[in-house]
Amino acid sequence: PTKTMINKALALLINIGAMTTTRALTSLGDVLAVMPCDPRIAKMLVYAAALSCLDPILTFAASISYRSPFIMCLPFERERAQNAKLNLAQGSGSDGIAVANGYSEWVRASRNGKSFKFCRENFMSRSSLGMIRSIRGQ
Repeated sequence: PTKTMINKALALLINIGAMTTTRALTSLGDVLAVMPCDPRIAKMLVYAAALSCLDPILTFAASISYRSPFIMCLPFERERAQNAKLNLAQGSGSDGIAVANGYSEWVRASRNGKSFKFCRENFMSRSSLGMIRSIRGQ
């Protein structure tokens, strides 16, 4: 890596509280250093665990590490797709809530053999949801 990239990485670690300005790891930095993801995502997961909301945040973190599970649709289906996503977001308009709720409902549907139907009705990709499940397992 170039010196510029190294300096940007160090600045990021200092900015998120993982490193001091003297380049020593903080207690948070020690925890983040063993996590197999971007330090910003790792910090989000640490705080989610501390605040007892790890499950939905773990799903959201996995989706931003990979890609959104929502699929592109044909123009004539766009309104139905937007309504399905809004329903999963419980009216909040939050993509994070939609992803977390969509994943949870997909897991339930999969247990009942209705994964394909759920994904079709909610314009979600089964392969993306499967990858999110795999990333969550790390």
